[in-house]
Amino acid sequence: AYDQQHEIYVNQDSTFGMIWECVPLTYAGESTMTSLEGIFRAGMPHDSIVQFILHADSHIEPIVELYQNSRTRTEAIITTNTERVTEFLIKGKKGLEACSNIPVRNFRLFVAVKISGDAPGIGGNDCFCSGSAVLIQLYDWLNMRISVENKLDNTVVRHTRPENSL
Repeated sequence: AYDQQHEIYVNQDSTFGMIWECVPLTYAGESTMTSLEGIFRAGMPHDSIVQFILHADSHIEPIVELYQNSRTRTEAIITTNTERVTEFLIKGKKGLEACSNIPVRNFRLFVAVKISGDAPGIGGNDCFCSGSAVLIQLYDWLNMRISVENKLDNTVVRHTRPENSL
């Protein structure tokens, strides 16, 4: 179940999770790598899981549509070029022959964090109790979520809320 107010997933296996959609970086520099290392020092309890998921999504139509809409000039050569590029990209979803049949994809990066409900520092008398009797200290969770979000922001990685994804 997803708690929208606190932006935390309450899982059936007595764990809690957070996930962010980010824009993948190409050729990240040393300062970006240093900032990303901070995710691993965000004060997460022992046995926490941090997962980076790179998904090659074939749903490219919104990106192609943004490209089409950005082409505002009406000269014949430009409109023809826009139509051809659009056709090329859409056909490329099945693979580009000139590129060893590699398909055109929208690469999406997800960063997920999963923490056990009984991890040290989680739980206690000031806890929220779910229907499955899982305890969480919301204050610690919210601080941890904010800490990870700050690390993502420092790497120039844009993250979005679940309801804002494509």
